[in-house]
Amino acid sequence: MSTFVKIFRVVKRNRIWPLCLLFVLLIALSAWKGLYSDVRQIKNYHGDDFFTSPNARIDSNRNIFNADKSRGTRIMVFARKRSGSSVTGSYIGKNPDFFYFYEPGRIVSKHIAGIGGENFEFLEKIRPQLLSFLDGIYSCNFTGHEYFISDMNETPLYRNKGAYPLKAPLSINDVTQYCLSKKHIVTKVLRLYNLLLATPLLQKHDVKVIHLVRDPRGLVKSREMFEATSKSTATEGELHLNDRLEGELVDYCRWMETNYLQALNAPSWLRTNYMLVRYEDIAARPEEVVPELYEFIGVSAKLFIKNAIQTTSNLKPGNGEAWRNGVTFENVQKMQALCPERIWKMFGYRLVNSIELLRDSNTSLVEDMPARDKSYFEEIYFNKVYGK
Repeated sequence: MSTFVKIFRVVKRNRIWPLCLLFVLLIALSAWKGLYSDVRQIKNYHGDDFFTSPNARIDSNRNIFNADKSRGTRIMVFARKRSGSSVTGSYIGKNPDFFYFYEPGRIVSKHIAGIGGENFEFLEKIRPQLLSFLDGIYSCNFTGHEYFISDMNETPLYRNKGAYPLKAPLSINDVTQYCLSKKHIVTKVLRLYNLLLATPLLQKHDVKVIHLVRDPRGLVKSREMFEATSKSTATEGELHLNDRLEGELVDYCRWMETNYLQALNAPSWLRTNYMLVRYEDIAARPEEVVPELYEFIGVSAKLFIKNAIQTTSNLKPGNGEAWRNGVTFENVQKMQALCPERIWKMFGYRLVNSIELLRDSNTSLVEDMPARDKSYFEEIYFNKVYGK
């Protein structure tokens, strides 16, 4: 006799089938609610035809036929502010075989709104223009985005970070010809909230995505110090945790989890073109991690990698966990409470439960990430549905 029949007879004999039915319905409703929320959020920004449009649909069987393989590799360093993206981008972008466009989202946000922003609503506002601009960069065709050249001329940061051997004032033709002279193209993108919504662009150019993450506690400390320095109010001492930083931490944790899980459950072409990297690993072991980045993007550059690691003076062993010396145990507890425990576990960041552990420089708070098998995802989904 099957197990199902036995269960059915027990339920019938004890007349508890209404409770069982209610339990099943509650589980189904919970799962449906989560799915409906995600679908509704996407449709709000893309219209009802997002999932049926042939230009936007995510199709696991679709070949990437638009990418021009002869034009080299296209890479996106997908990160957020103060997550180690400048160092990571420089390991690739300063390679003489690459055209490196530094923070196109910053230019787009200034062009559209005149100011920057970090929250979901602002990033969604600039996303269509940002994706269009990225399409132009990966094609070395800046038609329709001529506004960027004024920022290039006014802000040396873009030229210096991109290592352009060009002198201002630049023209569109100057940048176009320089872009065309390079075999590969890499961008550092900090103002894109959802990688999955960039699917048409990623498919068109067969983009290799390096998803860079950082311990949220270190990211918040770095943001506070960076903003204080830019305002000339930087002082030695502890982190000043406020409502804005707390909100940014919550937002960052969601960004990390959402994009990571979506990429790992995406069609095979995206999983193949996706690599997660932790800033702490690059900081601690660049001689190991940087070659892995180049292996992922399919470019050989042993001599450049060796020289780049030796000349990157702003990345020293221990930088990835230096934040531990500038925060109180109380603030660490607050930050840990704002980010669900499953996310700390997901990315291998150890929670601090004592001041002694926080200050113990011999004990790392960066552990191995858990194996990503079926049981792992089932556990993550269960915890997400039931709020753990």
